[in-house]
Amino acid sequence: FVTQKMKDEILEECEKVSMAFQRFKEIQLKGYENKKEFTKAKTELNNRLDKLAGNLNKILYKQHYESMDYEKWLVTHQPFHWFAEFYEIINDKNGFDVVIGNPPYVEYSAVKKTYTVKDLKCLSSGNLYSYVIERAIKIQKDNSYNGMIIPLSAYCTDRMDSFQKVKFDNCSELFLSYYAERPSKLFEGAERNLVISLFKKKSRTIVEKIFTTYYYKWNSSFREYLFDNISYTEAKATITTGIVPKISSKEELSIISNLRAVRKNIGYYTSRSKTNQYLFYRNSGGRYWKIITDFQPKFFLNAKRGVSSRESYLYFNDINTLKITVALLNSSIYYWYYVMHSDARTNNPSDLKEFPIDIDSLSGNLKKKLIIECEKLMKDLDRNSIMQPAKYQTGDVEFQQFFPQKSKPIIDEIDTVLAEHYGFTEEELDFIINYDIKYRMGKELDNGEDE
Repeated sequence: FVTQKMKDEILEECEKVSMAFQRFKEIQLKGYENKKEFTKAKTELNNRLDKLAGNLNKILYKQHYESMDYEKWLVTHQPFHWFAEFYEIINDKNGFDVVIGNPPYVEYSAVKKTYTVKDLKCLSSGNLYSYVIERAIKIQKDNSYNGMIIPLSAYCTDRMDSFQKVKFDNCSELFLSYYAERPSKLFEGAERNLVISLFKKKSRTIVEKIFTTYYYKWNSSFREYLFDNISYTEAKATITTGIVPKISSKEELSIISNLRAVRKNIGYYTSRSKTNQYLFYRNSGGRYWKIITDFQPKFFLNAKRGVSSRESYLYFNDINTLKITVALLNSSIYYWYYVMHSDARTNNPSDLKEFPIDIDSLSGNLKKKLIIECEKLMKDLDRNSIMQPAKYQTGDVEFQQFFPQKSKPIIDEIDTVLAEHYGFTEEELDFIINYDIKYRMGKELDNGEDE
């Protein structure tokens, strides 16, 4: 409050609003046989609420916006006070019992010139949906429920750590179910992977359990059965800063625990400077396969050899480490790990570099096998590829399209070698080899490997 006088006026008006509410409810419970009495009570309540909102407007204006004309500020900023608009719920019942929604997926930077957001713990997350959820938590009562449909990236990026902490600090149990945008999607217009977040608010506690699901893909004909087949697995032990993996089985819990025990990763073996030994990968695309090569994929723009805008590189100091890494990044183990930890849409350098591997501890025999399988896979990918034409704003494009499902036996051999190195059981290796098999081995031209 700006002054004690303002504070006293607000508290006095709150008392009057409270009495008006009680009067209005009493008449409602009687069935308001006397219509004039009901209308009078309703008018009195609305007038009291309007006066309360007006006083709150003046306080907000004096605190932050006195440099603006007051009447113009009311039009441009349209202040909204939950306390006044939902007085009975906020004041008498301490908040909402249930809050559900599909908040805007909009970067704060895109609207910051229009309006500013203040006093939020998750401000650094940078997206409006996280701000909406933090506000929802504030206007909910203890033991209330919250359900939101938001981008999957909310639970797999470091930037969203502050948002995740707000949720973890305000609920006892959190349920997350993950959904792809292809071949079918949760609803039209949301061209992105999504997560349905459900939790029970519990103040002054830290989340005790986090339940997650498979990363669901489905055809439109299965839509009516989708939610009947959702299955959760308790996976709090697997979370890391900014990431809640998409765990759905005991095999995955075991595999991820095994991999997390490794102290080195691919990034440990990459070179900080450009060398003559490097691999090629696309920074986006690859819905069902990740294709990494030790040769440059062919690309033509208006019949002239060029470089795709999606082409990216990782550099190494020696050829054997490069080939072992190329084999690993084409494996189903890597694809599974990528899906568990990423938005399953973009391919950031960190997605590749953070995969756990201690190449130094690989036996000489396993190193040799991986190098051999890498060479076989590169030849097979190249042999089975086609040149795919496409038209873009930049002109006529022709790019090398690969069909890794035709090379699945070679990839399975790579996974078998890696499973021996990591100490996977036969059941865990079988799980990895068959992970997402329905869609990965589907139609050859429906693999998401377009330019």
